[in-house]
Amino acid sequence: MILRRGWQRFAAVITLVFFLFPLTLSFGSPLLSQERDRNTSDEPEGILLEIYREVQGLGYRAEEDFIKREFNFDLDGITSNREEHIVILGHRDGNGERMILQVTTFGEAANQYYVRYPVNVCEIMCYIEGNALHIRKCGYDAHQTQVLLPEILKGIRSEIELLRLIEHKK
Repeated sequence: MILRRGWQRFAAVITLVFFLFPLTLSFGSPLLSQERDRNTSDEPEGILLEIYREVQGLGYRAEEDFIKREFNFDLDGITSNREEHIVILGHRDGNGERMILQVTTFGEAANQYYVRYPVNVCEIMCYIEGNALHIRKCGYDAHQTQVLLPEILKGIRSEIELLRLIEHKK
């Protein structure tokens, strides 16, 4: 009986190690992203430059000379409209690159969440030259950009981290 309990404890410890080890790996990644967040500017231009760098890090797709990445995550905390759709398009232009960040907000979903109707589509158009980013057009006011852009950056980083974890599992 005592020997059986010893093996049960040993099996429980081994099981915990196998279940907790992947969690420690996933908890390490938020620490890295928090470190990167400390280096991020509070200015909209600095945050947009970080968004640009994160998307650039994903690389170009085969036979394309532009980058188009789409993300879906919740920005407004309203569960009835599920999530917002974020598209980032970048392409070379002269000595720099143009970047368009488009955010589509949806209204309340239909019965089975099959149909979602866009309520608002806003764009931010930028030109990046070296380490300088210039906002050419912005569909948001200053307060909205201060609230929205850090959330978009955080959402993009978490989705990229999720993609890396998925690739690591393969």
